[in-house]
Amino acid sequence: MREQDYAAPPTEARARSPLGREFRLYAVGRVVSVVGDRIALIALVFLVIHLSRAYAPAVSLFYVARLLPSLLAGLIAGVAADHFDRRRLMIGCDVGRAVLLAAVPAVAALNLWTVYPTVFALNIMNSLFDTSARAALPDVVSEDRLTDANAILNGIATSADFFYGIGGALIFALGYRLPFFIDAATFLFSALTIAAMRIPRNQQGPLPDLAAVGARVKAGFRYLVSQPFLKWGALTFGFAAFAGGIAFVVAPLYANRALAHSAHLFGPLRSGAFRFSVMEVALGMGAVGGSALTARIAKRFPRGLLFGMGMTGAGLAYGALAFTTNMYVALACVLVFGLSNSAFVVAGFTLIQTLTPSQMRGRVLAAVTTLITASLALGSAVSAGLLAFLSYSQLWLLIGVIIVVATLFVWERPEIRRQH
Repeated sequence: MREQDYAAPPTEARARSPLGREFRLYAVGRVVSVVGDRIALIALVFLVIHLSRAYAPAVSLFYVARLLPSLLAGLIAGVAADHFDRRRLMIGCDVGRAVLLAAVPAVAALNLWTVYPTVFALNIMNSLFDTSARAALPDVVSEDRLTDANAILNGIATSADFFYGIGGALIFALGYRLPFFIDAATFLFSALTIAAMRIPRNQQGPLPDLAAVGARVKAGFRYLVSQPFLKWGALTFGFAAFAGGIAFVVAPLYANRALAHSAHLFGPLRSGAFRFSVMEVALGMGAVGGSALTARIAKRFPRGLLFGMGMTGAGLAYGALAFTTNMYVALACVLVFGLSNSAFVVAGFTLIQTLTPSQMRGRVLAAVTTLITASLALGSAVSAGLLAFLSYSQLWLLIGVIIVVATLFVWERPEIRRQH
């Protein structure tokens, strides 16, 4: 039997299990890899803070370096995900990320500026992997279970936020090196689980020339703007992501400085890295609950309505951080944000997947992801300037207002909020 025929058709797999063998393998690999990723991300953020002596523009540049690859290569990643074998692309990205992460301690020993190119290369691979994985998911999970599958994957990604605490504790106890080796090992494990998957092959002949790539990208954009939810949903994601980019930079600095004055801090909570990691754990706790809740109520309410309600709740939760420097109140706000964020992410991406045909899904997802990434990068880039003029409280209020205003694209258009 040829590889493209894959031994067990999806219908057989689904007869044995509601979500199928392929989904289970992918989910197991994701559990392990995102746990390592969370541990290493805390180490990267506070490695930059340590090397730059908490210089805000250096932190801002770190987040721009994380986001810029998706902006520059995101659309090409969509073409690649629609043209080449998605399974092989995912395996290659996992192995490449493992090699780069294992090299971070040596690279960082040189100076701060050597960290940024490494982060840039890592996130080129992240962009290609994520686009390929999202495009492949509807090929191994039936449409009626797609919301459940997305909720599970979002729950995996966000419950792994619990391991931010482990990352913070490892930094507190042992320094910055170990988290990167742990993350490298988890990506190798993910590559092995994906290698065991049977995913329909979508390779379409030789690599297209530059003109053909451009034509395929344009076709993806044309489809996106022709469908109401895809068009207005993408714009909503974009505005909210701009606010999220500001929050990326503000959050670790807020945890490191503003929350240092909180009452009743004890033990490792006196460390800025640990305070930030605990905030991320709270976000993960909320997101796990939000993923489970979204999967339960998705059949009762239109996904478009869940998308709008989730984004509104996320904006209100972040805006509430403007009014506190208490660590424990901040944790409650972040928990509510995580719950709300899951609702709009799961509902939004499920709609994008179901409303887009398989042969174009990679490009449409890449277009939406590129818009989101551009907005995140812009927000991260302007945050350093905003921090020069605005307090943390003012910035959190601004972030919340932007996200809530972004939901007007949903509430003003009945065809968006009623989209099933």
